[in-house]
Amino acid sequence: MTRPEAVALLPIFAAMDYARSRSWRRTGLFLGVFLAAYGTYFVARWIHFGALLPNTFYAKLDYGNIELWQRGANYVGDFFAAIPLLGIAAFAALLPFRRWPNWLTLFAVLVVGQTLIVVYEGGDHFAMFRFMVPVLPFLTAMALHTCVVISGRIQRRDLSTALLVVMCLVVIGIPGLRVGRQLRHDKEPLRSHFEWHRFEVRLAHEWSLVGRWMGRHLPPGSSVVVLPIGAIGFYSGLTVLDPVGIVDPVIARQDRELGRGYTGHEKYDIDYLLSRDPDYILLLDVATSEPVPLAALAHEMWGEANQALLRHPGLAPAYRYENVPMGPLYLNIHVRLDLPPL
Repeated sequence: MTRPEAVALLPIFAAMDYARSRSWRRTGLFLGVFLAAYGTYFVARWIHFGALLPNTFYAKLDYGNIELWQRGANYVGDFFAAIPLLGIAAFAALLPFRRWPNWLTLFAVLVVGQTLIVVYEGGDHFAMFRFMVPVLPFLTAMALHTCVVISGRIQRRDLSTALLVVMCLVVIGIPGLRVGRQLRHDKEPLRSHFEWHRFEVRLAHEWSLVGRWMGRHLPPGSSVVVLPIGAIGFYSGLTVLDPVGIVDPVIARQDRELGRGYTGHEKYDIDYLLSRDPDYILLLDVATSEPVPLAALAHEMWGEANQALLRHPGLAPAYRYENVPMGPLYLNIHVRLDLPPL
């Protein structure tokens, strides 16, 4: 279930190794060792899961389309807009100051390769550009190389050293302050990455509270439909049914156009989900200070799959809606009719 970026970057390493050594034998040995190790893992994963690629590939990407790539390009554009000095200084290293060192060429190609991969994947909905974090060390090294080259052209050693220190602090420090303030253009209303990150941290805490409560109060082995499968599944210990197919191969392989909805949450199959006869359905996955009436539930919850599930004609005949006290808070949950009230 590892991410595919490292494997996709393998041809870059192989090409650079051959360009440096001019030895097919050396490059072939490099590829052979990698393919032997990774191939063993790949075949074992294929046999265990019965799928050629990880389930998240089919759920979130499914070979891509124009809308998905446009969203990925916007994601990458926002990233470089958040670190303009670092980006400019990094790629200025490729200007013909002098003959490039081999490592600089490798780093530049890796940055371009990873960037194209993220565009193809369609970006991400989490804050702080996690898909672009792997390129930051390479960009930083390239930017510092530019600073060294520029300062080296100054004759006075004391002035050269001072300028180098200042340039390094500016190039590295300012982007660190700007990244979190960059607005997220895929969110309405617009929020900065700092704001969105704080929101995600708060959500994770609230999900942990809900998950722990459900683990204590719901029968062991119960199944629950819920979007945040990771947090609530972990803290509750219950069987979670994933409405958007991140861990469900049936939903992940639904034929649906991607790139227009919420990133990574665009596939769902409500008929299939209800056919699994879940014990509980948690559409509003955080506890609330007051009971949420069923009529207001659609305005309080998030997720296209949840909205479709709430509207589905098969929900009301099979489930009742309960506002369950959870200490000073309330859990707003659908319970299957043949189960006792919570």
